[in-house]
Amino acid sequence: MQFYNKNTNHTVTAEMPWLWAFLFGAFYFMFHGVWTHVAIYAGAVVITGGMAAPFLWIGYSIAAKSVIESHYLSKGYKVVTNLTPSEVDESASSSVG
Repeated sequence: MQFYNKNTNHTVTAEMPWLWAFLFGAFYFMFHGVWTHVAIYAGAVVITGGMAAPFLWIGYSIAAKSVIESHYLSKGYKVVTNLTPSEVDESASSSVG
């Protein structure tokens, strides 16, 4: 998955988020700046004394793609499939009218 923000001209790649969330847990979400889910993860682990950690670990691995996608879409990024960033701008401007 690639995301492009035309306002900042910034491209972010998030390949296989399920794998990285499985291997690194909340640290993967820290890397992408998804602080809400880091706080949920840490809070649940602290409140349950660590008992929820395996469930969160597996659950967030399954949900990682949608969490990362919704995070970047809410920040104004667009999903880039097989288009270059300039082609994304062209397709966005042609669909407006």
